[in-house]
Amino acid sequence: MTKPLPEMSVAELNEQIWLHQEMVKNLSRRSLRLKSNLLKFETGVAKKWQADETGHGRLFIELVIGGLDEAEQAIETERDELAKVLAQIMTEAKRRGLA
Repeated sequence: MTKPLPEMSVAELNEQIWLHQEMVKNLSRRSLRLKSNLLKFETGVAKKWQADETGHGRLFIELVIGGLDEAEQAIETERDELAKVLAQIMTEAKRRGLA
């Protein structure tokens, strides 16, 4: 945001509300897709690689799952931060009688 909330016009507030709602929705979808892909990986490919006798398959599985878990956590953290900003914007809109 380029201006503090109290200095924004009604149009700017409405734009920020829409923008932040879309960003939160997008991050929620990304998180859901990542969880779905992780589940598919764990139930499909990972089972085949666990049978690898050298242990390389298991190590790779751990690296992939660890990386996906970190990515999921980062997405959820970003989504939570944007949701807090959205709540502040909505509070300002309510204060002005817009929402």
